[in-house]
Amino acid sequence: MRPITFLPCYIALILSLFTPHASAADKADPPVIIELKSLFKGYKAGFLLNDLATGETVCLYPETCMKRFSPCSTFKIPNSLIALDTGVVADTNTVWKWDRIKRWNIDWNRDQTMRSAFAVSCVPYYQDIAAQVGPVRMKEYVTKFHYGNEDISGGLTTFWLGSTLKISPNEQVDFLRKLVRNELPVSQRSMDLVKEIMIVTKQGKTVLRGKTGTGVDDHNNYNLGWFVGYLTRGDKTYVFATVLYDTPGAGGKVAKELTIEALKKLYLLNNPKPSQQPKGGKVF
Repeated sequence: MRPITFLPCYIALILSLFTPHASAADKADPPVIIELKSLFKGYKAGFLLNDLATGETVCLYPETCMKRFSPCSTFKIPNSLIALDTGVVADTNTVWKWDRIKRWNIDWNRDQTMRSAFAVSCVPYYQDIAAQVGPVRMKEYVTKFHYGNEDISGGLTTFWLGSTLKISPNEQVDFLRKLVRNELPVSQRSMDLVKEIMIVTKQGKTVLRGKTGTGVDDHNNYNLGWFVGYLTRGDKTYVFATVLYDTPGAGGKVAKELTIEALKKLYLLNNPKPSQQPKGGKVF
């Protein structure tokens, strides 16, 4: 990711320059970073956004963006790719029969397709397909994807759920960049199908794709939240990863809400009328 160019009146993106050895002058936050930090106030967080075409990057709390966490349900993105590519799941509309075991989430207590299971983040569905993929093929794909620390030793149906597999926001963005560019070692069909089920919202030519993830502490309280994905606006694409950690109530839903607000502040989503946009700099 290459550095961005600073703009005199308005900075739509800011380079991640907040290093421990930066001078006081270097640490002065431009307005957009002040707004983003205000948005994430009260949370231990990391936020990374990359313009796929130019390499320009926003990185809020760079040290966190290099830190690895359990991917939780964001692993449903690679898990879906693997299931489709191996043929464990024929397509995103193939029906998986509910095992009749009632779980805490009522949306899981029914038959599922990959499309519906992804939308409601159905853990039992994805545990079942992981079991069918098997340890050998699962390890092979996770390694080929260079997904985080590539450690699936924590159990075939649990390694991504607060267990051994860890990934940083930087690595999430690297993985998603390969998906967007069709550079992952899976079939084009598999990538196309997963991109389709990742769609969260459509607003004209603007399409938001993503997946939440939620982790819990020892007392079963939410304390880890992810929202990762990418936004397309016409021919422009922006890949992002947000993580909230060690904060009570920090789940995937909150991470998603904060990400959407951050995209609005960066004039990428729900843009105001041109007359209301800042003057003197490009809007990205």
